[in-house]
Amino acid sequence: KNKDITLDKVKKLIEISKKYGNSTGFCFYGGEPFCAYSLLEEIIEYCKSQKDHTFSYKMNSNGSLFTEEKIKYLTENNVEICLSHDGLMQDDCRLTKDKKGTFSLLSEKIDILLHYQPDSVALVTVDPSCVEKLSESVKYLFKKGFKNVAITPRYAEICPWDDDSFSVLSDEFEKLSEIYVEKTLNGDDFTLASFDVKIRDYITGGKRVGKGCRLGEKQVCIMPDGKIYPCQQFIEDEYFMGDVYSGIIK
Repeated sequence: KNKDITLDKVKKLIEISKKYGNSTGFCFYGGEPFCAYSLLEEIIEYCKSQKDHTFSYKMNSNGSLFTEEKIKYLTENNVEICLSHDGLMQDDCRLTKDKKGTFSLLSEKIDILLHYQPDSVALVTVDPSCVEKLSESVKYLFKKGFKNVAITPRYAEICPWDDDSFSVLSDEFEKLSEIYVEKTLNGDDFTLASFDVKIRDYITGGKRVGKGCRLGEKQVCIMPDGKIYPCQQFIEDEYFMGDVYSGIIK
């Protein structure tokens, strides 16, 4: 009964946010936000009615439910969409409920997304079972038209990373470094976050100026039942911060 985000909960959340400043940023993720697309529209339209406050929006999606009409609406309302796509590893790890690969399903949907949002980010998750495909997967995404790619290893406890798979990962990052240098020398407009962050750290002496995690201070995680936690990585009782009904427990 209480497992879904509702517009009423979002309204209460906005009232809490207004106490801390004159702007609120949303990041819609799940699960799959497009499964609740009608609610997304309700939230955006409600926010547009709040004339004394400004709003920004980001979204992580697997792209399976993209349509041109929906992408156009979200773009017109300044919702930045990041696509979770593993390149040539897609059919290894991202399957439909009936165990079919999603690589071919997303090919045209990527074209729609990049038509409306050419600066969209491709979010690549690397599983040890197919890590040897990483560099070619990034090549594919750049060739497909993405200018921005972010990579993260899958780090759940069930993932069997071992010395051999870490060695392959290291080799793949060597290949990625060659891609990075080539694109840089060509003057390409691109980001490859795994390298950009490290380069920035080197230039700033590791200070990460203004880029650190805003855990529980500027950024919080709202669960479907309305409870508030500092991050989606820390959804446990000891990190409970309050809820949308009673506000933040300082």
